Amino acid sequence: MSAVVPGLGLVYLRRWFRAVYWFGLALLAGSVGLPDSLLTTVGANQRTASAMLVGFVVAVSVVDTYRTALFDTESPAAADDSATARCEGCGRTTEVDLAFCQWCGKRFESADSATARGGRAGDDE
Repeated sequence: MSAVVPGLGLVYLRRWFRAVYWFGLALLAGSVGLPDSLLTTVGANQRTASAMLVGFVVAVSVVDTYRTALFDTESPAAADDSATARCEGCGRTTEVDLAFCQWCGKRFESADSATARGGRAGDDE
C-alpha cells in the first residue's frame, strides 16, 4: 500500500504521525524545484528529476513501513486494552479470548488465557 500512496501502509498499522509524515514528505518532494545547475549536471529535466525524488521517498517509505510492521510488536489498539496477552510464537500482544494469534496465526491449544500467555494446556496434570 505504501508503494501506491506513501504512508498508507502506516495508516493500516495505525501509526498516524508517521503516515502523515511520509505523505507530506512525498508531496514536498514532488513540489520542490531543483536548481538548473544540478539538472544540467545530471542531464535530466525538471519532471524526470522530480519523479526520481518522489520515487526515492516512496521506496524509503516502503522500507520504513515494512520495518515498522515487522519489528514494532506493540499494537496501539492493544495498548489500551487490559485483556491482552503475549503470543509465545511471535511475542506480540494478542487478545486473550482468541484461539489463535492474530499476528502470526499460531494456534493456541485452548482459547484459554494461560496458553496465550505462554503456558501450556494440561500443565496441571
